[in-house]
Amino acid sequence: MKRILLLIVVGLVSYNILQCKVYAEAVNTTNPHLSLPKGCASCHAGHGIAGTPMLVKNGSSLCFQCHGNAQEQNKARLSGMLLMSSPIPRIPDVEQDFQKPSHHPLDTVSYMTVMEQKYGQVNSTSRHAECIDCHSPHHLESAGISQQGQRKMLWFNSGMHYEYELCFECHANQPLPPYETDKAVEFNPSNASYHPVESPGKNYLVPSLIPPWTTSSYVNCTNCHSSDNTVGGSSPHGSLYAPILNKNYNKQDGMPESEYAYALCYQCHNRTSILGNQSFLYHREHVVNAQASCFTCHDSHGSINYPDLIRFNKDPRFTVVLPNSAGRLNVVFKTQSNVECFLSCHGVDHNPTPNLFTTTTKTHPALKPFNYNPGIPGPYFNPFNR
Repeated sequence: MKRILLLIVVGLVSYNILQCKVYAEAVNTTNPHLSLPKGCASCHAGHGIAGTPMLVKNGSSLCFQCHGNAQEQNKARLSGMLLMSSPIPRIPDVEQDFQKPSHHPLDTVSYMTVMEQKYGQVNSTSRHAECIDCHSPHHLESAGISQQGQRKMLWFNSGMHYEYELCFECHANQPLPPYETDKAVEFNPSNASYHPVESPGKNYLVPSLIPPWTTSSYVNCTNCHSSDNTVGGSSPHGSLYAPILNKNYNKQDGMPESEYAYALCYQCHNRTSILGNQSFLYHREHVVNAQASCFTCHDSHGSINYPDLIRFNKDPRFTVVLPNSAGRLNVVFKTQSNVECFLSCHGVDHNPTPNLFTTTTKTHPALKPFNYNPGIPGPYFNPFNR
């Protein structure tokens, strides 16, 4: 009997310590959950649902009481969970983003368990991506943009400083499903090129950039991966465009070029500049005339081997770049005015001759010096001048 009482006492003490820790964690931050009319009881009640930390609802349905559609939010106000203030504070409808074709896969459990596999781990039959994997309901760190332009953590689980670190939890440094690539490898600052997520970019000449973007700017994962509208906020919950892109991005060859086809790229890169060949002499030839996708030649995250995010697609779901008739598949950067592509793509065999700038073949015109005028107004910049 004494042993049973002792266990009860220890349990109650441990519970109170835990509650004090959670409350202190919340009080010491600017946590808006503290202003909820029911306080802790908004999410926790009595014994709660079995297998949860005394939650009133399980999984994402708990969060969607307040972060769901207008009907759910009105129910929450009528039940006293949200303030009936006027004007009603705007709470993003996150739930509607998870109903879109491309979204993070929500599971049925309420929180990450020790033995559970996160989203992205190989052989996981139910890849996990629950709200609490990314968001802490009790802790809110200071948000904002760093001096370099990197997005700092906002309401994310602590122990991280920048947004990309959270994304790497599931999308890097572990076994990944087919066709998914390790983002930490692609954004590695030691690569030949990369979008500047972790570190400043290496290309100081990008004439297509739209202000305020410059070659010294940083970008964040959510600049591309976020909701396609503002109803669900600017977070990467779900989108009409895969993989959770805020704009359309055509990855397949054979589709006509348009502002919509590459809307994702044209958010930051001026379409007129790209099609005017200001950064590469044959952009228009490839994108408009040959209807080759940006994705076929460029990796939007980074390239281990080549400048300008060049990497030739091997994903069989889209157009695959093959070796040329000589069996070669590579790019040779010889000088700032001598760049050779050896490959086969969009029905053309790229096999430059040694005399690169004086020979034109029937299969593909040889690259010309950068003062060459192909009939499209310049100026022509040399993207390989590093």
